[in-house]
Amino acid sequence: MGAGMTGGLAYILDESDNFLEKMSGDVRVQKIETHAATEELISLITQHANLTDSETAKNVLENMEEYLSKFWQVIPPSEDNTNFTHRDIELEQVSASNSAYMDQLNLAAKDIVLNAQSKFRGAVVVMSA
Repeated sequence: MGAGMTGGLAYILDESDNFLEKMSGDVRVQKIETHAATEELISLITQHANLTDSETAKNVLENMEEYLSKFWQVIPPSEDNTNFTHRDIELEQVSASNSAYMDQLNLAAKDIVLNAQSKFRGAVVVMSA
């Protein structure tokens, strides 16, 4: 997965904890690190839930605190070094402790669920065993 990927980001829900075994070396992968990426992920899942009435998407949104750590972000070179991919860029603006930062992410996630946007740059994939 990831070979030849250009532009945009992919968010992978890895419930089986085996995603890295399937990755190509052409892209960088990381856990969700930034507020911007969290917002985008929740927006994508919200739109999917609204369009498809997906029970899985609804469950992920209702339990985002539990699921966020199960997502990987796939980053092609064209998307690297942005506020979506590097916490250092974003943390320059956030001087709070890690727990306060997570509180901020959780509040933002709830706001996005309530106010889903209609324009998205990424994709969400749910992996099964």
